[in-house]
Amino acid sequence: MSNVLFDECVKILKAKILPKFESEKMYDLFIQLYPMTKWGKIDWGKIDKKIEVGFDPENIIISLKNLLGNSFDKSVYIEWDDAQLAVIQTNLDIIIKHFDDVTCVAFEKFIFNPDIAYIIEILPSDKITVGVIPQVHA
Repeated sequence: MSNVLFDECVKILKAKILPKFESEKMYDLFIQLYPMTKWGKIDWGKIDKKIEVGFDPENIIISLKNLLGNSFDKSVYIEWDDAQLAVIQTNLDIIIKHFDDVTCVAFEKFIFNPDIAYIIEILPSDKITVGVIPQVHA
């Protein structure tokens, strides 16, 4: 089944689509790293290092710099709330530049870097929260 918005998003982000087995592996890692509520949202009550960014994607990088320091890896994965959509890998700067192309694909989006364990949750309202899992990031 083709999803036109997903296909357009992948193209404009110059993203790599993970094959099904890699998407499943990344989903498993995502669930292990980040605490989730029973409603499928990030459980921000269990994450101490977090910033509510608001609605402006331009504030994502600034917020992550406040949490991680000036230099951090911007290679990220996007996990969608729609299991039919593959996980994609791209760059955070490109996501911010083309934010509307990302937000229209699915109701909820999770952008994350498993190596330094930062997470960006984008709700259906486009409200953005960023956080870092302290056990992984020293």
